Amino acid sequence: MSRLPAAGWGISPDPLLKDSLDLWSSRTLAAGQQLGVFAELGKGPRTAARLAGALGLAPGAARDLLDALLALGWLQREGDDENAVYVSTREGAHFLDPRSPAYLGDLLLAARSPWSGPHDAALDDALRAPAAQAAPALSA
Repeated sequence: MSRLPAAGWGISPDPLLKDSLDLWSSRTLAAGQQLGVFAELGKGPRTAARLAGALGLAPGAARDLLDALLALGWLQREGDDENAVYVSTREGAHFLDPRSPAYLGDLLLAARSPWSGPHDAALDDALRAPAAQAAPALSA
């Protein structure tokens, strides 16, 4: 993260911004793990469309998730069009592919669970294709 100007205060909001945004980074990474992105990429490079189909994700949402994981440094992308392929970074493959002997994905999900609330799965649900989502309960 680039340093923000101290605006004459002599202090920077960088630590606050980093810690605030780490929650979203963590949730994005956990969603990728929970939805199977790293397991699927462990089989080889995939386009966003192929990943979306294999994982039951909405195509646009899948691209958003993959690009967020790319921005966080967990994925790499080769190409910039609809035929672009995604691959796990060395660290992503090593720690987040369930077939790796160094797999730590369950630890990531376990660390998330103490803070899970009733809406914690909302990101995962929003990424799923409409046919893969359960119909929302309607209150009378």
